[in-house]
Amino acid sequence: MIRTIYWDDSGGIERIAELLRQGMLVVCSTDTIFGLLAPASAAGRDALDRAKGRADQPYLVLVSSKKEALDLIDASQNHGRLSVLFDACWPGQVTFICQAASDAPRDMKAADDSIAIRMPAHDGLQKLAASLGSLFSTSANPSGEPAPCSPQELDPQVTAQVAAVVIDRPADKACQSPSTIVDCRDNALRIVREGSFPSERLRHAAQAAGIPLKE
Repeated sequence: MIRTIYWDDSGGIERIAELLRQGMLVVCSTDTIFGLLAPASAAGRDALDRAKGRADQPYLVLVSSKKEALDLIDASQNHGRLSVLFDACWPGQVTFICQAASDAPRDMKAADDSIAIRMPAHDGLQKLAASLGSLFSTSANPSGEPAPCSPQELDPQVTAQVAAVVIDRPADKACQSPSTIVDCRDNALRIVREGSFPSERLRHAAQAAGIPLKE
């Protein structure tokens, strides 16, 4: 039987972190949809590929701080503007695609050397990312299938490959949409996927950072 851990269990974050350090996967509730977590490493990427039934695609990198995000982004992008943008949007349900720094780990990068980064608005996830440095995350569904909003919707193909299911209290907490994905390369913002982050808030953030938002 799969172990269930609540985010607010005493010592829960430490137990989840230890499972991940041992190379295992966990599935968890987040500030968006249910997600799969793995260490941000080659082994973690391989484990997610097996669980998802896919290969050769990058995964979202969850970070616990703006500094960690900026350290992963190439200096050719204006870090000052990005800093203002991140302050306006994070923690939050928006993922930014940036040009990866040359020394960013290879397994975090896509084939075009981009990297997708998010700082979640979820206390447990932030603490876990801080404990491990960073995490790979993806929706907890086989490739091509609907993303789950509750433990009951998890696919057996996925749960068969995880060490634990981590949930919030109450367990029937309302599910959000997936994160909004924004490409912020080329000195402009382009929405790749509409999601749970309010578009009006994104427009205000773009204005504050002095970065054009392509409609």
